[in-house]
Amino acid sequence: MAKLATAITVIILAVVGQHICRFILALNPFRIVYNHWPGPCHLVPEVTNGSEDLAVTSSGLVFISSGPNDKIGKLFTLDLNSPKVQVSRVSIQPASLQNNFTPFGLSVFEDPASKEIRLFAINFNGFTIETFRYDPPTNTAHHIKTIRHPLIISPNDIVATGPDSFYVSNM
Repeated sequence: MAKLATAITVIILAVVGQHICRFILALNPFRIVYNHWPGPCHLVPEVTNGSEDLAVTSSGLVFISSGPNDKIGKLFTLDLNSPKVQVSRVSIQPASLQNNFTPFGLSVFEDPASKEIRLFAINFNGFTIETFRYDPPTNTAHHIKTIRHPLIISPNDIVATGPDSFYVSNM
């Protein structure tokens, strides 16, 4: 009887010990924490009504959408490699699209072979997806197509997965 009690006690202690060890390892007490201060915040005066979304290219170019508060939608670029915090307004071609374009969610796809940058933007005006080919030297987004689908009812964010493919979430 004493051997059975000892065996049960050992099993219980082993199970409890295992849970305690897992808990301690989950806390990761041996990790090193580095304090990182990215620097001071900067006001970007050209983006007056706030931005809705940001999309960053591998070269450090940031696309900024003006959000649904602007009457005329705007896209901006910001070069993270530049020491000066300065945004540039992206020219949208054709210009006729500008009047019905209110960018919301953004995503970029960079073609590794051709180095082409495709910009995917949710148009809050009509709940459509607009695709653009971005030309860096002229800071121009050339409209490729408008995408509508019955399942896109109130798009919120988008992730480009290819030159003509993406995932979108509804609100």
